[in-house]
Amino acid sequence: GGLKDLEIVEQRLRVRGVRRTKRLMNVAGAFHHSRYMVPVETRLEGVFSDFGIEVKKPAVPVIFNFTGSPEQDPKRIKAFMAKQPANTVRWQGSIQFLIKEGVPKERIQEIGPGQILTKLLDDFSFPAVTRPSSS
Repeated sequence: GGLKDLEIVEQRLRVRGVRRTKRLMNVAGAFHHSRYMVPVETRLEGVFSDFGIEVKKPAVPVIFNFTGSPEQDPKRIKAFMAKQPANTVRWQGSIQFLIKEGVPKERIQEIGPGQILTKLLDDFSFPAVTRPSSS
């Protein structure tokens, strides 16, 4: 639904004692990462094939938002790239994986317009960054 629908749901939940703790995200369209994007998977697979796009084993694991876990197998990476638009985003799981691996917040880069996801990192507890002493 739209913003008005979300406000109605939020008001109903507030009456029941539930408060919103997360910020709303301004997105380009509510159709992203939904069943409406399923046809894109086939089209992306076609683009990969038509242009001979080959995926090689990455130097570091790729974390896909719809799995929230790392992947290094080139065939799976290519398949996951096509599946990403129509699948649920597990952004929190992706960030929790990075935290578990000891990745400091400062090493996470947001690619794209805006900084909403970077700001959302403040909702997580990252390990303290230790710097070598200069003695």
